[in-house]
Amino acid sequence: AIALSSDDYKAMGIKEFGKNADPKKYLPIYLSQKYPYVNEGDLKTIVYSYSGALNAAQYEMLAGAWTFVESFVPVTSQFTFSDGAWAYNPSTLLVLPIDKGNAEVSAFYQSIVDWVWENIDKKELGLTEADKKAEKGYLASYGNNEYYFGCSAYQNNMDFRWGKYKEFPVHGYTKEDGTVMSDDEIKNLVYSRVPQAFKIGLEIKYPDVEPIDNMEIIYTVNFGAYDGSPLNFTIQYKVIGKGEFEYIEGSFVED
Repeated sequence: AIALSSDDYKAMGIKEFGKNADPKKYLPIYLSQKYPYVNEGDLKTIVYSYSGALNAAQYEMLAGAWTFVESFVPVTSQFTFSDGAWAYNPSTLLVLPIDKGNAEVSAFYQSIVDWVWENIDKKELGLTEADKKAEKGYLASYGNNEYYFGCSAYQNNMDFRWGKYKEFPVHGYTKEDGTVMSDDEIKNLVYSRVPQAFKIGLEIKYPDVEPIDNMEIIYTVNFGAYDGSPLNFTIQYKVIGKGEFEYIEGSFVED
């Protein structure tokens, strides 16, 4: 694909394409000047900016003219603008706002809640469906929030009210001497688990993402939490295999 640079737009006398600058008018001329010697049937795909958004179009050389390919279906890829040019950059920012009722955010958190039920409550604690509503494990009775990592698919946040953790279950936050952990001790334990939580969520949400040779692909997650007041956090991962993410040490920080 050909990504237009700022110099390309400047040569066309525009800043970018938009309502007053139709790419179908400019791009055939651009291609004719850039590729004066081509063969019948040659194809070129161009990535360009249209009113601030990236678009792609394909042109074919037919009867001596560059012709827009109507059947072309562009694949959306990510580009960043650096040093006057658009460069392919598949790194991703995932924003999870505290937005109760947001289906996409709920689905992300629910995938982690379900993982806790299957892998902690059922496999480690030996609980059954009948135990779920009795709140014998880490899941609350409605099954849409848990107190192992703190994910809430109901409030769409991370629940960092440490007093709540002492209820789900008490033995999960009890020390060897039989005393219940302090709020600070619970906080430190849960914070140590948070990188695993978002790794699980990312690997479920993006099972097909793959590493690219000689390129570091970073996924940044911005998420909200609640400890009595709203909080905002950032955490980052790098892609290390197909559908595999690795936590970047030190990237879990409060904004």
